[in-house]
Amino acid sequence: MNIPTMTIRAFTNDQQILDKVIYSNVYRIKKLVSETRKAPVVVDLGAHCGYFSMFAVLNGAAKVYSFEPYLENFKVLLENTSWFSDKILPINIGVMPSDGQVFFWHPTLETYYDFENVKAGDSVPKGHINGYQIGYCANPSVIFNMYVEEKEIDLVKINLGYHADIFSQYLGKAKNVCGQCDNPDDMKKIIQIMTDLGFVDSRIAQYDETFIYLFSKTDCSDMFDVEGLKNAEILSSKA
Repeated sequence: MNIPTMTIRAFTNDQQILDKVIYSNVYRIKKLVSETRKAPVVVDLGAHCGYFSMFAVLNGAAKVYSFEPYLENFKVLLENTSWFSDKILPINIGVMPSDGQVFFWHPTLETYYDFENVKAGDSVPKGHINGYQIGYCANPSVIFNMYVEEKEIDLVKINLGYHADIFSQYLGKAKNVCGQCDNPDDMKKIIQIMTDLGFVDSRIAQYDETFIYLFSKTDCSDMFDVEGLKNAEILSSKA
C-alpha cells in the first residue's frame, strides 16, 4: 500500500489517530475489493482529518462521503484528501438530532493538554479555552437523504455513544458499520439497536475503556479481519 504524504498538526492527537486508523488498522478493514465484491461506497461520519477516508480509498473504496463539522479539522481533511479528489467528497457538516449552528471548543496550542480532558457539556474552567468556532450540523435524515445518493451504503464509520438511537433508522441503509465507543453501557445499547436493525453478525475488541465494534448484515469476515474478536452478543448478555 503506497500511502501519500499527509498533513499532521503539532500539539494535537493527529499522529495518534493516523497511527491507529491506518498503520494499526484498528477497524480491522480488509481489502475492500475482491473477485466477488465490487468497489464499495463508504460514509465516514466524523472524518477528523480524513485518515479513515483515505484508508478506505487505499483499500479499494469507489467513493467516500467524508463528513467533518470542525473547520480546523476540515481544512486539514481537504489537504489530505486532495490526493483522491475523484473518490472522496469532503462535506463540512456534522450530524446532530436537529439542524442548526453549534459551538465547537477551539483550544490554543498552550492549553491543548487541558482540552484533552474536556468533554461535551463540561463546564470549562476560565482560561483553558481560547474562543470558539461555529459549525453547522444537520439531522441524520438530511445527511443521508440529501448528500448520500446511494440507496445502500456498503460501509459506515461512525463513533456512537449515548446518541446511538438518533441514527438507528438511517444506519439501516448500511450493510456494514464500524466505529468505537467509550462507555460499556452505551456499547450494550448500540448492540441492541444494531441487532434490531438486522445486523446479524457483530464483533468487538476492547482496549482499556474503549470498544471497537464491527457490525454486518451478512458476515463480518467479508469486510473485516475478525480473528481473535469476540461476538458482541457476549457483552450484551452480561449483567
